[in-house]
Amino acid sequence: LPPCYYTDASRTTVYRTGTVNLQTNFVNWTATGYRLPTEAEWERAARGILTTNRFPWGNTIRHSQACYKSALDLLAYDLGPAGVAPAMTTPVGNFPPNSYGLFDMAGNVSEWCWDYYSPTYYGPANTNNPLGPSGAALRVLRGGDWEDYPNYATCALRNHMAPTYVRNFVGFQIGRAHV
Repeated sequence: LPPCYYTDASRTTVYRTGTVNLQTNFVNWTATGYRLPTEAEWERAARGILTTNRFPWGNTIRHSQACYKSALDLLAYDLGPAGVAPAMTTPVGNFPPNSYGLFDMAGNVSEWCWDYYSPTYYGPANTNNPLGPSGAALRVLRGGDWEDYPNYATCALRNHMAPTYVRNFVGFQIGRAHV
């Protein structure tokens, strides 16, 4: 497949290994190879056809739908049971898929997105699959994880961390463009 990532803006050397601070202009966005989704692509994939719901499957959450932590005092949309705190991730596909057939878009592990994080970039001003700001220190995480409460598993919540952050509750799903 045609590669997506390169080591510089001229896109002559394919990025294969090592540490390169990839910038938006290092990416061939029209290539059909695999890459991390943008934040907007991730949210669209998570929501599926349910574009206004809180979670990929609707407006409430239960432990039969995602791996997450419940407080002793449940939020109104957390159907419990209360006080559940998983000890680790669950194998992929343990929970039902969303309307696009995608598994684990909420809970289990927080997923890296392509975008650098800015608290103000992603929103109404950038509505047509924005590629995110350039050069910030933090990258976007979406979807929540087994150590998070259900508010982190919502389709809209944005989180962020340094791209060098490695933990057992952070992961990724790659996608492939269909052009």
